[in-house]
Amino acid sequence: QVNSNADDGIEFFGGTVNVKYLVLTGNLDDSVDWDEGYQGNLQYVLVVQSPDTEGSSIEADTLGSNDFLSKPTIANATFVGNGSIDRLWVFKEESGGFLLNTIGTVAEGNTALEACVEVRGAGAQANIGSTLAFNNVNADCPTFGFDAASDLLGAVGVSSFDPELDANFAAQAPDASGVDLDIATFKATYPESVADEGFFDATDYLGAVDPSASVAWFDSWIVEGSL
Repeated sequence: QVNSNADDGIEFFGGTVNVKYLVLTGNLDDSVDWDEGYQGNLQYVLVVQSPDTEGSSIEADTLGSNDFLSKPTIANATFVGNGSIDRLWVFKEESGGFLLNTIGTVAEGNTALEACVEVRGAGAQANIGSTLAFNNVNADCPTFGFDAASDLLGAVGVSSFDPELDANFAAQAPDASGVDLDIATFKATYPESVADEGFFDATDYLGAVDPSASVAWFDSWIVEGSL
């Protein structure tokens, strides 16, 4: 867990490091940030912004690498936007990336967040459908894309409904359950994917927390009062 940092929650500078069980709470800049060709894998990621947050839940770019596009894979993540920025996930500087079985939503009472995703720059826009793709993603924002180019990402694999998050941030909405995480099929559909099939656990739900679990995986070790 990274809690109430004055900068990013976590930033990956290239490489292929993998992470499971990541909690990012109340950080003031971006929550998950990557650049310089990062191509790792992340599973079970819970991001909850604070009203003082001035960054995005994801800020993605490739800047700093002339050899590799950034194109990590994130599965079973929940992002709760609650800051002053108007976009939840921002992809720029030719960054790719793959979001699977993920939820993006807005905290109750937040009026600043306008859209779930923005794709900036001609290079990133050209990657849509090849190195930048969503699969089984619930985008519960006022609008999906910040502009027409970003809206293209919502054409496949994206739905919009209230996930009905409970006290453990597990989605109780029926549409969030019974959705298999199938990395092999995803890679066959998107050959640009570098997802590590051996890293990801098999799940059948959207978001960071199994709705059938009586106790969340982060119970007992996060900062008291941070969620």
